[in-house]
Amino acid sequence: MTQAIKPSIEDITRHLTHLFTRCALESPDTTFQLDRSEVDGPGWGSHQFPTNEKGITNAAQWAVDYNNQGQNLYVGMNPRILGLDPNKSATDADIACAFFSFADFDTLESIDIARDGMPVQNTATVNTGTIPSRRCHLHWEHETAIHNLTAWKQTQIGIANYFHSDKVIDPRRILRLALSICTTNTLAPLLVWHRGKNRLRVGWVYLALTPVPMFNSCLRTLQKARNGTTTSLS
Repeated sequence: MTQAIKPSIEDITRHLTHLFTRCALESPDTTFQLDRSEVDGPGWGSHQFPTNEKGITNAAQWAVDYNNQGQNLYVGMNPRILGLDPNKSATDADIACAFFSFADFDTLESIDIARDGMPVQNTATVNTGTIPSRRCHLHWEHETAIHNLTAWKQTQIGIANYFHSDKVIDPRRILRLALSICTTNTLAPLLVWHRGKNRLRVGWVYLALTPVPMFNSCLRTLQKARNGTTTSLS
């Protein structure tokens, strides 16, 4: 008899720590958001948690509890400001900053583009499914927190254009929570793969400086951004 797949509270904690551990020093007055959704019903709920160790611990338990009830779990990728209703979803105006740029791959076309080579290497990958084909999220961690969210959004547009991927361009964006169980099919737990502690300098994922941003054509602009001669993302 096949053993039932269970969510991993340890790895969910590791994923949340990966996303929000820097808030303690760089953006302490913030929260982060988890969402839950029923598979066959209208139920959808959000909750805000403090971006500290206790908040991450409580959020991981919250996620496991609802995941074990058959609900799907999502995490808001960017920290939220303090003072929000803890049981409501944040808006774009409620986002404090961004530590990551990210991409959402739902097609083989996007994955094939990435396999052909990326001048700006991502810092982490979250596998989100295998049926009907592999799906994943890519993270690019920034060296400093990004407060210019208009520029951050343009970067997201550039990433989506380059990879022909989903346009996950809104600052309040939520994505699947790693190591929770997808309840729409019999997928294995989501896996998060960290590439180490390397972070990108400000500007190195600033791709949206041309109408149709492409990594290769933006390398000179990225170098200028790194040297501080273009608009800063911070």
